[in-house]
Amino acid sequence: DKTGTLTANRLAVSEVLTPSGAILDPSSRAAVLALAIRAEEDAWHLDAGARPGSFTQALLTEVGGDTAGAQLDRAALLSADGPSDGRPWSRTWSRRDGVEEGLAIGAPEAVLDLWKGDGDQGPWRELIEREAGRGGRLLLLSRAIDPKAWRPVAVIAFADPLREGVSDAMGLARGAGIQTVVVTGDHPTTATAIAREAGIDPDRVVLGSDLAAWSDDQLREHLAGLSVVARAVPEDKLRLVDVARTAGRTVAVTGDGVNDAPALQHADVAVAMGSGTAVAKEASDLVLGDDSFATLMYGLREGRRIVANVQKGLVFLVSTHVALLGFILIATLAGISQPLLPLQILWLELFIDLSTSVAFEREREEPDAMTRPPRPRGRPLLDTPLLTRIAIAGGFSAVAALVLMLVHDGSDDHVRWLAYTALVIAQVVRAYANRSLTRPVVTLPPNGVLLAACLVVVAVQILIPLVPPLAEAFHATPLDLVDWALVLVIALAPAVVAEVIRATTHREWVA
Repeated sequence: DKTGTLTANRLAVSEVLTPSGAILDPSSRAAVLALAIRAEEDAWHLDAGARPGSFTQALLTEVGGDTAGAQLDRAALLSADGPSDGRPWSRTWSRRDGVEEGLAIGAPEAVLDLWKGDGDQGPWRELIEREAGRGGRLLLLSRAIDPKAWRPVAVIAFADPLREGVSDAMGLARGAGIQTVVVTGDHPTTATAIAREAGIDPDRVVLGSDLAAWSDDQLREHLAGLSVVARAVPEDKLRLVDVARTAGRTVAVTGDGVNDAPALQHADVAVAMGSGTAVAKEASDLVLGDDSFATLMYGLREGRRIVANVQKGLVFLVSTHVALLGFILIATLAGISQPLLPLQILWLELFIDLSTSVAFEREREEPDAMTRPPRPRGRPLLDTPLLTRIAIAGGFSAVAALVLMLVHDGSDDHVRWLAYTALVIAQVVRAYANRSLTRPVVTLPPNGVLLAACLVVVAVQILIPLVPPLAEAFHATPLDLVDWALVLVIALAPAVVAEVIRATTHREWVA
């Protein structure tokens, strides 16, 4: 939704124009704007507490505030037709100075269609095209004494500046593999100018009438090339959402008005503007407090970080349990009655829980997070290839620790403590080495909380055999330099392999 999301939704009258040029005389300009207010159906109801539309409010502000509209005498109003889905203009008939007068204001080409009979429309159409190309929002004001004899009075140009940061946010969306489609009721030339200012360079502007002429299959074929839809009505937005979803797209919709509610309800993610209507907010999943598209991209960026961190936590959680439970299972099958003590398992689980619940949550966004394509809709966080790599990494730790336990000389307590230390240090290395699944960890900024947790675990593991009460409880014995060398080889081997594969191929790999 262009207005209020890409633009600031602060309409202001910038110029009053005719084919002869801008109307600069203050009294003549004020007279035209007074007619424009009378043409707005909602302006006649301000004294009853009605809320003016954005165009009406801009006109009232230009001529001196709401009092200009409140002075309209509703007794003089004969009939009024407000804008609707199929009528992009407002028209009133009222009595002024004893004469019945018709006034219409709205989309220039639609209001020009009221002009029947003699007269050359060429200069007016040239004016409209020229001003629309400058990015202004245009309304054409027409007047009639005879219902069959409408004549243009002036084109009123409104400025609605682009929101700060929209161009950068649009570039961010494009890099993230997100197709942005601007859907607006504006003139196609105006829509094109605003889209280009926002960082979208449309190859073709599609009209709402074009969409209506296409079948669903044709629209589905054109989806990839859509960037701007002009002169759209709410039904067009709803149909775009439905067709895109049937094509397997994930669709987010922004909107602020009552007529946006159907499209918002049908979207995968519905985003209402904080300044929008209660109906739009009720139909939405999210509400943007500042109405800005840039804020939406910030939320998307944070969402990608959270999903990536959840995935890393799951990878660590599953791989450590593959190593731990795999070691216990294989050792039991090999005839070892108690490969690990309950207290040893508890200490390892404590580290696992702290790492996954606290440390991974604080992991920063990876440098290429916003240049990756979106995840396919049906792809789980742990798909089959990733689970296979988890099994390889965890299985290596389990088998290596068991082999170390079986072939190393020493008492039962010593070889059990040696194998257990290999498992603990392997999980410490695994926690830090899986901070990214596609980039070498050495290229990432440090995670202080996770690093501190890892160092604490290593320090405690070294101290346990040296503190008699702990050594007795854990059945721990001191390890010599050869023992520690074997532990480090087992712990570091999966991480080194993962770092090499990530650095050389950028493939997803588990340490």
